[in-house]
Amino acid sequence: MGGFSSVSGLETIMHADNASFDGTNRGGAMTTNGQFWIGSTALPHVRVGTITSPLGTISIGYSSPNITLDVVSGSSGIETIDGDSGSMTGTTVTISGGTTGLTTSASSATMNLTGTLNVGHGGTGSATLTGILTGNGTSAVTAKAITQYNVLTGGASNAPNSVAPSSTSGVPLISNGSSSYPSFGTTSIAGGGTNATSFGTTNGIVKFNGTSLAASTTALIDSNNIITNTSQPMLYAKVGSSLTNVTGDGTTPTIVYDTIVAQQGSNYNNSTGIFTCPTAGVYIVLANIGWNNIAPAHTRGQINLIMSGSASVDTQIEASPAACESSNSIYSQSANAISLMAAGGTINVAGFVAGFTKTVGVLGEDFGQYSSLYIAKLF
Repeated sequence: MGGFSSVSGLETIMHADNASFDGTNRGGAMTTNGQFWIGSTALPHVRVGTITSPLGTISIGYSSPNITLDVVSGSSGIETIDGDSGSMTGTTVTISGGTTGLTTSASSATMNLTGTLNVGHGGTGSATLTGILTGNGTSAVTAKAITQYNVLTGGASNAPNSVAPSSTSGVPLISNGSSSYPSFGTTSIAGGGTNATSFGTTNGIVKFNGTSLAASTTALIDSNNIITNTSQPMLYAKVGSSLTNVTGDGTTPTIVYDTIVAQQGSNYNNSTGIFTCPTAGVYIVLANIGWNNIAPAHTRGQINLIMSGSASVDTQIEASPAACESSNSIYSQSANAISLMAAGGTINVAGFVAGFTKTVGVLGEDFGQYSSLYIAKLF
C-alpha cells in the first residue's frame, strides 16, 4: 500500500508500488521494462513513455535496475569511443575511401587515411602543386611555374602563358592579333605608337615615312622654335657672262641664269634655264633682267614668268625702255609671283625688247646683280 512517511533527518517520503496519472486508479501504471514517466503538453501532463528505435537498429532491454541498448544483429557492438584521442576499442570497423581517391588502413585500433582527395570530392587530385593552378574539369588540378616579373596571359585550354619582359625599361606589352600570344615590343602606328625604337636626329621634326614615325635629318626645329630645312627647294642663280644681240626686234629668248650661286636640291637646269618643282606647294619667284645697248628707238620691253602647272604668268611691260635707260644704255626689268605649283611643274623666265634692231643684250654678273633669279618653296 502506498502512503507517506517521515524519516528522521529527512523530509517526507512518498512510497508506492505503482502510479497512475490519467485520472483513474486503473490505467497509466508502468508494467513494462524500460517504461518511464514523460512530461506532456496535453492532459494528463505526466504520461507513461518508452525508449524506442524507429529504424529497429537498436535493441532496447532491461537489466534491473538499468535500461540496456545494443546494436541489432551484431555479435557485439562498439562498446567505447574515446573522443579525446579518437581511438576505438571493441570490434574493428572497416572504412572505405569509396570514390574519393583516398584509401584506408588500420593497425591495431588505429585507422589511417591516405591518398589524394580528388576534385569531385573537394580536393585537387594532385599530391604536389607549385605555381599557378588550372582546373581541368573533374581531372586533377595542374600547376605551371612562373618566372618572377613575367606577365601572365591566357593560353590554350585555359592554361596560363608566361611572357618574359623586355630587358629595356619602358617597352610595352603589344598585341600580336587575336590568335597569337602578346609580346613586349614597339607599338605600331595602328596601335597609337610610333613603330620606331628611337629617333636618331636631335631636334629633328618627326614625320611618317610610310611604316613608322621618323625624325627628319634635314627639317629641324631648335630650342628657340626656329625651323631649319636644308631640303626645302630653293635657288639663287644669275647670268654669268653678258649676252649680246639677243633681242631688240621683238625676239623673245628664254633667259638662262647659268651661274648657280646657291641651291637646295637639284631642281634647276642651268643649261635650259628651267626650274622643275619637286613637290606640290606654294612657291615664290623673283626675277630680274638687265638689258644693255638700248637705243632711242627701242620703245617696248617685257619680262615674263612662265609657270607651267600653275595658272599664273606674271608679265611686266614698259612702254618705252629707251625713256628709262641710264646714261650707259642699260634698262632693268623685274617680275615676282607667289603661286601654288603642282609636282613636276616648271618655272622659267623670258623677255624681249622691241621697236628697233636686234642689238640688245643681257647684262652678266660683271655689271652686278642686274640679271638674277630667286625661287623658293614656302610650304
